[in-house]
Amino acid sequence: MKFICDFMLGNLSKYLRMCNFDTIFIKNIEDDELIKRAFDTNRILLTRDRRLSERRIIKEKNIKTNLLKSNCVEEQIKQIEDILKITFNLDLKRCIRCNEPLYALDKEKIKDLVPSYIYKMNNTFLQCSCCKKIYWKGTHVDKMRNFFNSHLSGRI
Repeated sequence: MKFICDFMLGNLSKYLRMCNFDTIFIKNIEDDELIKRAFDTNRILLTRDRRLSERRIIKEKNIKTNLLKSNCVEEQIKQIEDILKITFNLDLKRCIRCNEPLYALDKEKIKDLVPSYIYKMNNTFLQCSCCKKIYWKGTHVDKMRNFFNSHLSGRI
């Protein structure tokens, strides 16, 4: 399932990516371009903007759109789960920053790119092919898992 989020849903886009949902978020994009990208890439448009969700072109082009009612990311996730009948599973295979898939790195190649403590304590490292951000399973992963467990009734 692929998504595109309007400018009000930047936080949500990160949580969708944490669960390996291919999610586009462009902070400064005009509504017409957002609609065009949703159509061209066959994505579900997620928005908080009622006027945007009711635009005639969305109906004409049959673009699937979900109007999210809450400003709270936990409630947005629950609404998406209910509407689309999907489950959010923490699955860190996509860059949270830019949405590109992550690939495994040889530990020796990143020795000078991460703090020495992190290097010693971890054997698995992933990197984004686009922005080059490096990921590892540290306490932040536990915090993500706790977020989903506490806010989504322990479904992760």
